[in-house]
Amino acid sequence: MVQIQPLKDYYNILGVLPNVNDADLKKAYRRMAMQYHPDKNPENIFAATHFKEIHEAYSILSNPKSREKYNEERWLSGMSKNVHEEPMLSAAAINNKCKQLMRHLNTIDTHTMDHAALQAYILLLLNDERMAILKFEQNNSENEAIVNTILVCMHKLRFALIAPIAKRLKLIALGNNKLETAIVDFVKKRNNQLLLERAMPFIIIVISILLAWAMYHYGLKH
Repeated sequence: MVQIQPLKDYYNILGVLPNVNDADLKKAYRRMAMQYHPDKNPENIFAATHFKEIHEAYSILSNPKSREKYNEERWLSGMSKNVHEEPMLSAAAINNKCKQLMRHLNTIDTHTMDHAALQAYILLLLNDERMAILKFEQNNSENEAIVNTILVCMHKLRFALIAPIAKRLKLIALGNNKLETAIVDFVKKRNNQLLLERAMPFIIIVISILLAWAMYHYGLKH
């Protein structure tokens, strides 16, 4: 089965609104391209990917025909409903989105929710574009808040879907021993919970057998 890739929000990538004019679009592109050029960010492993996204976004939006086609696709996908939404171009904006997700999860039945969709959304929040922003800003307080918020959200997620998110969180926490330990401890705790859940039916059987045996011997003595 061919998987359909989600439509990229090129306006968000460049930090502009959909009604941006050509001059402001070019200014935004130059600013972002200069900021995230791989040569200026040798230690930011996500900068090269983000730089390509910036170039791709500008190449589409700077061409009237491709921009018109993209706008139509964007409208059909429902993305155009969020034209006033804050672009996630800073650690603070990403953190706000993570908090919104946490608040939303507190209002729904997590037993019946689509766990794969939750994983996909968290990975979208932590995609290469946003990871590049977090690495560029190096805002320790915001990064710590993002990691802790996502860990809370991951309490709602099946263990089998945790690994790729934990990998991203470790990259955000790199150098912060407290955060790195929190992530490792979280994964271990969830793994232990999974093992206990899998073992519980056997534990119940063993306890039932022992109770039956005890009752049988108690009956023989009385």
